[in-house]
Amino acid sequence: MPIYEYFCQACHETCSLLQRMGANEQETICPNCGSREVSRKISAFSCSSGGGNVSSGAAGGFSGG
Repeated sequence: MPIYEYFCQACHETCSLLQRMGANEQETICPNCGSREVSRKISAFSCSSGGGNVSSGAAGGFSGG
């Protein structure tokens, strides 16, 4: 499940919520004040390839071409 970031219009706080994929603003309640006046923020995401070195060259990775 992804983490979405919301801004509450009522208490002016930003919160991060773990929600199911496709959850919308109407289903979301501010954990700080209980208001439903929230808007989803656009935020950067992060992903991990599981650690280790990324291989380059013909045998196993993107060669940049």
